[in-house]
Amino acid sequence: MIATQTQQTSADADEAVVWLLQFAEYMEGGHIVGAFDEFALGLSEFITQAQGLHERVEEVRQEPDGSVRLRAGCDSLSLKPYRVTGPTTGVWVVEEGEEYMGGTLTGVFCDPFHAFEAFRAAADPSVTLGCLLLRPDNSMRISSSGCDWVQLRLLTVRSRTEYG
Repeated sequence: MIATQTQQTSADADEAVVWLLQFAEYMEGGHIVGAFDEFALGLSEFITQAQGLHERVEEVRQEPDGSVRLRAGCDSLSLKPYRVTGPTTGVWVVEEGEEYMGGTLTGVFCDPFHAFEAFRAAADPSVTLGCLLLRPDNSMRISSSGCDWVQLRLLTVRSRTEYG
């Protein structure tokens, strides 16, 4: 199932929230830095990433859905919640972008079947699976004849148990 970006409520107790931390550069797309099962863990990494930015922080704000956004020059960080149904030890993400540019997150899934369907649907219809590239990080990427690409990868969701 695709995840929806929203805040968890008590009525949604059977669903979980996965927090995705993303880094982006203005007009160049971005990439996912990490996935977390708790806001506090994601926020800790958000702060670590913010401290490594070379530009002065211009704006930090929290949205009504709980997400946190930071802007520093042309760089930005965001920590956003995605509601998922299913096991959250790992989530499949579909990203689209252009060569030499970052990507845009287009889907978050708990099961590989739905993730692969979205991955294939996002690819240029003229591209065959023969153009599929398996990358060193175990992600899959399909590139079109131009510079566009679609990527599917499995993210391990970091949990408090990892940090002791």
